[in-house]
Amino acid sequence: SNTGSMRNYAAMAPIGKPMRVGAGADGYVSGTIEVQTPNAFDSAGFSQDIKLVPAKAKIAGHVTNVFTNKALAAKIILEEIGGATASVETDGNSGAFSFDAKPFSKYKITAELKDYEPYESLIDIPLKREAMITVNKEVRLTPTGIPPVIVNFDYDKSDLKSNESPKIAHFIQQVKANQTVRIE
Repeated sequence: SNTGSMRNYAAMAPIGKPMRVGAGADGYVSGTIEVQTPNAFDSAGFSQDIKLVPAKAKIAGHVTNVFTNKALAAKIILEEIGGATASVETDGNSGAFSFDAKPFSKYKITAELKDYEPYESLIDIPLKREAMITVNKEVRLTPTGIPPVIVNFDYDKSDLKSNESPKIAHFIQQVKANQTVRIE
């Protein structure tokens, strides 16, 4: 029979026999040791420590356009709550990103890309008994709306006034950059 608590364990074992003891905790790699029990009975028993190695963690994913599913080249910022901040630029071909993280930590991930709405999300690292804990985070960015354009004409004419041309040129540039927009 055996019992265990946060830091201590106890087990009954036959005298002079080999014994295998395993231990695990969330956020650590499970460990196993093999020991030889003493050849003579000792009422104090004997002690054997098991050292557990903290798990490693990784947050990885892709940045894509929410409507077209196309990969985007964006700046991704990962902030450990109460800790360090790291950032990467994703590749426009794959949109992939990856960060090293820590078990027992909480993170905030943000994405920045011109002409897209700001993105922010919280991430908890799930505690598992694995050597590498991987969190997959897909970042889906929504294009910002194109502001309405008001163009003025002279009364009863269809010719653009000279001061209205830059408005139309800017509008056309925005539509070309965001080909999924619908115009009404």
